[in-house]
Amino acid sequence: MIKTALIFIIFLISSSSVWAGPGHDHGTPGDSAGGPLSEIVLTQAMMTNLGIKTAPALLQDVSSTVDLMANIDYLPEKQAIVSARADGTVSEILVWTGQKVEKGQDILVMQPRYLDNPPVNLTAPISGYVTEQNVVIGQAISPDQPLVRIADLSEVLVRGLAYEDMAQSGFVIGQKVIVTTPSLSGEVFEGTVHHVDATLQAGSRVREIDSVVSNPDGKLLANMQAMLSVKTSEQKTALVVPQRAILGDIGNYFLYVQEGDHFYRRDLTLGQKFGAMREIIDGVLPDEQVVILGNYQLQFVTPPKASGADDGHGHDH
Repeated sequence: MIKTALIFIIFLISSSSVWAGPGHDHGTPGDSAGGPLSEIVLTQAMMTNLGIKTAPALLQDVSSTVDLMANIDYLPEKQAIVSARADGTVSEILVWTGQKVEKGQDILVMQPRYLDNPPVNLTAPISGYVTEQNVVIGQAISPDQPLVRIADLSEVLVRGLAYEDMAQSGFVIGQKVIVTTPSLSGEVFEGTVHHVDATLQAGSRVREIDSVVSNPDGKLLANMQAMLSVKTSEQKTALVVPQRAILGDIGNYFLYVQEGDHFYRRDLTLGQKFGAMREIIDGVLPDEQVVILGNYQLQFVTPPKASGADDGHGHDH
């Protein structure tokens, strides 16, 4: 029993000498207060590994916005259904879901019910993308069946939901909107309000605000989740940065500014939110490059200690 106790005491002494030398307390990584560094120097390789991206702080004409959770749908007037004009059987399928087609392009080949009739080609009534294909080869079809759906994605319908507490926020047809989505981070799409519900919907108690939004590259797809920011006030000039550059919480907001290989932590005083942008009252100057990607990781960067450097206790390691 005594032997076991002695071994345990020796183990404790050895362990303490491994974790900190006698009379030492190295504290936490970071600045002298143990918090995030106010200045960081990174190599190009480190910047690449962190995926650092920046954007300039800009003086812009902006309007106050109301942000609504929204869903994306295709415009009814920019969709078309391909169907047969007579009974028959599908003999060939010439397109697939997701394919871009042009107006007049052959979509399906059908064999009419009567064997003495020649095959008939069904064509695309509009240009766009195939969003549904509901047939297989050999399937019997009739004129009332939707066979293929095509949508023109150059514009989409964005359905914003204004809950009861914001239903009176001054929504009117023609207001400018911007749309952002989590899946297309950093990209902004513009449009206008084209329909405002006159009442709250029964049960959900929401008011639907519909907008037509430009989608020239077809990136916005039906059923995507989005943020619809409706501009509800007159324009003013403000210094703004992308919202995703800002870190922290109430009373302790900050961001990082890049100057070459140096990154500086700046405390912020924030103003209004303008869609995907945020007004900066104090903390950043126009045209400074603020970090918008990799900024979260910068909070945890600690400076490497040079070999043989004095540790502040009068000797080297």
